[in-house]
Amino acid sequence: MINNINIIDTNSNIDEEIEIKLLDIYKYTFIETAFSQRFQDFINEVRLKKKWAIVGAHSRNGKSWCIKDLVKNSGAIKEYNGITRIPVLAIRSPESNNASDIISSLCRCFGTLPKSNNSVLKKWLIDNIPNFGVEQLIIDDAHELNIHHFKFIKWLTDTLELEKNYYISVVLSSILSGNQISVWSKIMNTRSEDWMQQFYERFALFRVVQGHTPQEVAEVLYVYDELYKPFLSQINLIQWSDTIFAWLTHPDLDVHNCRRVAMEHLAKLIYESVRVASIQKMNEIPIDLLNYIAKLHLINRNKLYSTENEPVYKKGNTHKGNPQEANA
Repeated sequence: MINNINIIDTNSNIDEEIEIKLLDIYKYTFIETAFSQRFQDFINEVRLKKKWAIVGAHSRNGKSWCIKDLVKNSGAIKEYNGITRIPVLAIRSPESNNASDIISSLCRCFGTLPKSNNSVLKKWLIDNIPNFGVEQLIIDDAHELNIHHFKFIKWLTDTLELEKNYYISVVLSSILSGNQISVWSKIMNTRSEDWMQQFYERFALFRVVQGHTPQEVAEVLYVYDELYKPFLSQINLIQWSDTIFAWLTHPDLDVHNCRRVAMEHLAKLIYESVRVASIQKMNEIPIDLLNYIAKLHLINRNKLYSTENEPVYKKGNTHKGNPQEANA
C-alpha cells in the first residue's frame, strides 16, 4: 500500500517557460531505452532480410515513438541531383473499413497526395515505391487492420514483384492480447480463402518485445536525472529505482502480470513529480512526493493534472528513511 501523506490545495502556477520546457521533455524527447533498442533492432533486422514480420508489445511501451524515431533515422535523403530516397514508409492502421485510407496514407508518406481516384493512386504507388527506394513498409496499430486492408497489402506487394521485380519488407506492429499478438490472431482467424492463406504464409519472423526490467528502469532514471537537472539541481531519481519499479508493476498498471514497466507510466510519474517539485520551489524530488504522485497515478492512470487548483505534496514532508518503506 502506498503511504498516506499530507497534501494541500494550491493555486500556484508553474512558470510558463519552465512548463513549456518540462512538457517538451515529457512529450517530445525520445529516449533510447532498452525496449526501444529491442523493438528497433528487430525491425531493422527484418528490413535487411527483406522479410515479412509481426512485432508485438503491450500497450504504453512506446511502440509508435520507436517507429517514428526509426523512420527519422532510416536514411531518407534528397540528393543534389533531385533524387529522393525514402527507405521506410510507416503509417498507422486506417480507421475506415475499406482500403481507400491506407492508399491515401501511403501516398502522403511521399509528401504529396495526387488528386485522383483509387485506381490512379494505386498505379502511382506501384511506380513510385521503387523510384523512391522504399525497402520497408511498417503499419502501426496493425491489430485494427481488417480483411480489406490485408487484401490491399497483398495486392501491393504482389504487383510490385510482378510488374517491377521489386521486393519490400512488411512489418505489422500490434498490441498484445494476453500473451497473443492481436493481429496474428486476426490473420489466423480469417485465412479460409486461398489468398488469405498465401498472405498468412508470408510472415517469417515474429517477436514479442517486453517492457523494462528493474535494471532498465534504473538506466532510464539516470537519463531523467540528466534531463531534469537544470530544473532540480539535486535531483537523484536513480536512488529510488527499486521502489519506482515496485509501484509501476502494481496490478492496476501491470494488468498482464509480466513484471515489466511500461515507458509511458514511468515518463508520466517522473514528469508530474518534477512539475510539482518545481511549483514547490524544491531542488530535488523526495520519496514522499514520488509516493504521492504514484498514488494518484494508480488511482487514475489516464489523468494528467492541470496547473490550477490541484492538490500537491506539502513541501517539507521529506521522507528520510529506506525508500523500500514507501513501496506500493
